[in-house]
Amino acid sequence: ADGWSDQIVAGDAWNLATKTNGTLWSWGAGQNGKPLGQNDTSTNLSSPKQVGTDTTWSKLAKNPFNGNTVGGIKTNGTLWMWGHNTYGILGMNNPDSEHRSSPCQIGTDTDWNELSISATQHHALATKTNGELYAWGRNNSGECGLNMTTTGFSSPTQIPGTNWTDGVG
Repeated sequence: ADGWSDQIVAGDAWNLATKTNGTLWSWGAGQNGKPLGQNDTSTNLSSPKQVGTDTTWSKLAKNPFNGNTVGGIKTNGTLWMWGHNTYGILGMNNPDSEHRSSPCQIGTDTDWNELSISATQHHALATKTNGELYAWGRNNSGECGLNMTTTGFSSPTQIPGTNWTDGVG
């Protein structure tokens, strides 16, 4: 049997984890758009249930206050997000529009490296394998690092420079 990997996220009454075989699992509260990834916003799961059938999940976004938005990177370098879309944090170029109850691919790039989500401020940061850093979501205090304050960015926007090597945290 495949064991659990070190890719785990404990959210607001919900949990996600990957197994060593690359599958993604969720459990906990599923109401009100919580990101169990099961394409259902009304179910509670009292034990782990696999999300889809993919065996290519590699990394999950890790942060200390993961509210109701989550993301991950697959082994092919693609970026996926789901849950609440406050301030466009899902990166799907649609600010404050509908939430997503299952993983949705963000763009078509295949070189994403690390991902971090701030649920309390509704923005995300991600690095690519070439060292570029991207930000999206709320930006009222300059969270996106683009030398401006705006309502935000609803799709990944590059922060100048290419020397952001790890991007963890």
